[in-house]
Amino acid sequence: MGTKFANLHIQTQNRQLVLDALQKLSDQAGHVLAKPILRDTNILDPYIQRKEKGSLSRENESHVTYYMHQSGEWTTVLNSYFEWETVSRVGELLSMFVVEPVMTVGFFDEDIFEWTIFQDGEVRCRKYFCGTWAEDEYKLEPETMDFAFLQEVVGIKKAGIGQLLASGSPEQAVNQLSSLIGVHVWIDSSWVDHDPELIKKYAKVDLGKEKF
Repeated sequence: MGTKFANLHIQTQNRQLVLDALQKLSDQAGHVLAKPILRDTNILDPYIQRKEKGSLSRENESHVTYYMHQSGEWTTVLNSYFEWETVSRVGELLSMFVVEPVMTVGFFDEDIFEWTIFQDGEVRCRKYFCGTWAEDEYKLEPETMDFAFLQEVVGIKKAGIGQLLASGSPEQAVNQLSSLIGVHVWIDSSWVDHDPELIKKYAKVDLGKEKF
């Protein structure tokens, strides 16, 4: 198995703005963003744990846990639900609660690096760094690239965009993006609790969620 990680970033240093947006996100999607409560029965095959109506039985914590870190012009947000294929959907929803751009990063098995930027619930930039075979294999959504938006709003210079798009591999593209925006994007929430340095760096934030 290869490396997997996912994270999102809001282009602001305003901590309260981020917390307010995350609270709205938790209220809207807390049923999937909250960690499952681990009990002895959780180790059983989940397909034999069903409710009478046929849906899977899943009990989650009453709050949503995020990890936050501010660097450069961005605030990084981590959550246990974030994976490639899920983090962009969360980023799209979160972008409806803030006016600032929301960037998502998803990296899967050294095969794909997906970079997406949203604003007001719309995709302004989506780029896949991967081999041509992956487009059919993973049924990737269409790419889009708003160069004016990247330069004028996000603040990435044209030369930097060109260097990023010329990256020859997913790993190289991740490193190039980190260098361009001054943010470490090679990070995942599952790594934080096991690394003393990351525990010091990322602030843990628990937010309540509306019940469904």
